[in-house]
Amino acid sequence: MALRSLVKISSVTNLSDARYAAGMGVELMGFDLNPDSDNYLNPESFHAITSWISGVKIVGELNQYQDEKVAYATREYTLDYIQINASSSQVPLKELPIPVIIKIENCQQNFIAEVLDQYGTDPKWYLLEPPSPMSTTLLDWCKQKAGDYPIILGSNIELNNLDQLLSNFSGIALKGGQEIKPGFKNFDELADILEALETDF
Repeated sequence: MALRSLVKISSVTNLSDARYAAGMGVELMGFDLNPDSDNYLNPESFHAITSWISGVKIVGELNQYQDEKVAYATREYTLDYIQINASSSQVPLKELPIPVIIKIENCQQNFIAEVLDQYGTDPKWYLLEPPSPMSTTLLDWCKQKAGDYPIILGSNIELNNLDQLLSNFSGIALKGGQEIKPGFKNFDELADILEALETDF
């Protein structure tokens, strides 16, 4: 199975999501490594899930940058990328042992512009994933910026605008979720988007 766009699944918490996404051809699979998060996975649970999947790149999702947290994450988890939230303190990208994804949750244009100017094209990707949908004006501005920066969009994604978004952004990001009970998962929303992205090539 293959998808016609790069897709990142964020905050995967269970084997159902992981196996389904990997089988559909998702390229990036993110796991929350923040102990205070509801979606946190300890190393044992992480390895129990990732040992059953193949063909995907694994992203360790952290909040703010701290040397000791990055060192622990890259030592205890098998990661291809580390994801760190954008903040006022600059992340020393060139000093980190694996490529970095910079997540931007603040959906104010000035903040996004500052982050893009600060890091340039050094991150592997920028992930725009605000807590609420972006305005049309901000989304249009981000589309323009995506011509110069590697931006994955994690907001405003609907079936009826997929083609338009894919023509502007490097990829899209979707979220995993909690299982109803072990082995049972409602895939409807996730499946609709992924099935719309399927390609025979």
